[in-house]
Amino acid sequence: MMELIIKIMVEVLGILAITTKWIKQGFTKKFVKKLLGRMDIEDALKKLENLSRDESLMATAQVLKVTHNVDDKVKEVIDVGRETNVAMHQIENYLGDLTRDQARKGFREWLSPPDPTINYHTARETYHDGTAAWFIRGKFFERWKESGSEHFLWIHGKRMFLRLFAP
Repeated sequence: MMELIIKIMVEVLGILAITTKWIKQGFTKKFVKKLLGRMDIEDALKKLENLSRDESLMATAQVLKVTHNVDDKVKEVIDVGRETNVAMHQIENYLGDLTRDQARKGFREWLSPPDPTINYHTARETYHDGTAAWFIRGKFFERWKESGSEHFLWIHGKRMFLRLFAP
């Protein structure tokens, strides 16, 4: 492209040199007549016209090359967009599965029976010697135990703590 521009500039300078020479010699009328009839000027103008056309074609080729590259880049961006869309759907499905699995786990924990060992260990930690001795040695418990009943003995009431304060 640079070579073509250099050739155009050489031709333009050549034409300017010829016209300047004729104008300095005072041959303005003769210059116009000669200019119209001279072959070297006509050839230079034809060369200039051809070079201008070549420059135009090269500029068009450059524009096409650039737009073609832009078109390729746009296609790449569209492809990346499609890949991103697929990945987003996969993530969405994974999160949906994860949420369903967490909900199922929560329901299972909620529906599962309590662990009796927790209550047992809690009761054992709070036990003190002599706790409920009055009940176990009492008449009501003795009658139930001697009856050999297959029924449960249901005891209800509030749990109470007694504290003794020393004066």
